[in-house]
Amino acid sequence: MRHLFLFPRYQRDAAKLLDAKEQDEMERHIADDPERHPLIPGGSGMRKARWARTGRGKRGGVRVIYYFAAPDAVYFIAVYAKNEKENLSDAEKKALAKILRPIKQQKH
Repeated sequence: MRHLFLFPRYQRDAAKLLDAKEQDEMERHIADDPERHPLIPGGSGMRKARWARTGRGKRGGVRVIYYFAAPDAVYFIAVYAKNEKENLSDAEKKALAKILRPIKQQKH
């Protein structure tokens, strides 16, 4: 069983973009096999998952940014609508990597 940690930014944006059932399904899907989604180039170990929202069509999906701290913790960092942007900017990657530093320094 993996522990899921939800960053405040993630929680706020997920509540706007997904209903509770969709959010739960998405989080379980990612937690079941967190290595299935690709690493973000230059993203300090962060991964990006693509998730289709029910009844929203091809452009209505979301992108989830998370960090998998093997073997038992998944940190959900950010979520945004696909139609907002496809990828994180270098500045966003840098800011999120800074947030992850204390987590990476912990012993798992």
